[in-house]
Amino acid sequence: MCRTCSRNVAFNAVHLTPAFELQHISHAKMTACWLWLNVQQVLKSVVAKFNASQLITQRQQVSLLIRKELTDRARDFNIILDDVALTELTFGKEYTAAVEAKQVQSRLTLSSLLSYIC
Repeated sequence: MCRTCSRNVAFNAVHLTPAFELQHISHAKMTACWLWLNVQQVLKSVVAKFNASQLITQRQQVSLLIRKELTDRARDFNIILDDVALTELTFGKEYTAAVEAKQVQSRLTLSSLLSYIC
């Protein structure tokens, strides 16, 4: 999950035709929609560059990369991102089960090794 805080610098409404203008869509709604779409895209692309253990151990680097990519995209649309933070990092059930199984196996191995030595 990623938290963003933004504001518009100067946002010009897009005019499709003289008869149909997008003026009824507020700047805030357009910005929120843009943010939601781009946050999803950036999160997917950045997370794909790391494996699960790197996401945990290099969380600061992951967060900075997400911030940089979102800030670069936002600049093209005159949106200033005041804050971008990686707030929650969760893994799927299969990954969590595999990690727990590996931990149990490691403890059993260590226990049997200690009983063999002693």
